Amino acid sequence: MKKETVSMILGYLLFVALVLSFAYMLIENTRLTVVNHRLESEVDDVKNELVDSQNQAWGYKWQLHQINRDNGWSGDE
Repeated sequence: MKKETVSMILGYLLFVALVLSFAYMLIENTRLTVVNHRLESEVDDVKNELVDSQNQAWGYKWQLHQINRDNGWSGDE
């Protein structure tokens, strides 16, 4: 084969490799974005559940404090 033909074939192969690698990067970036969004939404759900649980615990503590105060108990006893 001629030197020009070989260099042209190598140029085309390099171009195809670059296009394929760019396509792979776009696909991988999209996949990681979707996974990241899903994980962030799960973290937000867990945070909301923890806040709800903490609010519920504070509500129970407040109720217990009210019951003890109404019965004449103080926190020091």
